[in-house]
Amino acid sequence: MWKPWQLVLVTAKKVTVVAATRTFQSRRTLKLLAAGVATSVVTWNYVQEHKAEMAKIKVSNFMGETVTDQDWLEKNINDMKSRMELMILKVQADVCHALEEVEGGKKFQVDQWKRPQGGGGITCVLQDGEVFEKAGVNISVVHGELPPAAVQQMRA
Repeated sequence: MWKPWQLVLVTAKKVTVVAATRTFQSRRTLKLLAAGVATSVVTWNYVQEHKAEMAKIKVSNFMGETVTDQDWLEKNINDMKSRMELMILKVQADVCHALEEVEGGKKFQVDQWKRPQGGGGITCVLQDGEVFEKAGVNISVVHGELPPAAVQQMRA
C-alpha cells in the first residue's frame, strides 16, 4: 500500500514526464495536471493536520448521512478513502453552517442521492436569501468501473 506522500511524488513525476515529452496545443492541459497535484498536496496536508479531529467527527453534524456505510467508515477510520469522505462531509457542513449564519438562519435544502454504479452525494442549495440569491455546496463520493470511452480519453 502506497503512502499518500508517495502518490503525490509519483503524480508530480508523471506530470513532469508528460510536460517534458508532449507538446500541448494549449496550456489548459498542463494547468489541469498541475491543479490535480496541488489538490492532492492540499488534501494530504489537511488530513494530516486534522487526523485526531476527523476520528471524532460526529455524523449528526453533517448535512446528510455518510455516502459510504457508516459502520465501514468507523471500522476503516485510518483508510485514506474514509478520511477523505469524512473530511469532505465536514467541510461541506462547515461551509453550509457558515452561510446559514450569514443569511440569518435561513436553511439549506438538502438532497441526498445515490449512484447506481456506486457511491452518491449530497446537494445543498440555499435560495432567495438576503445576502445570496442562490448558493450551492455539493459533494460527490463515487466509485465503480470507468466506461471504455472514459478510459480511452484518459489515455489520449
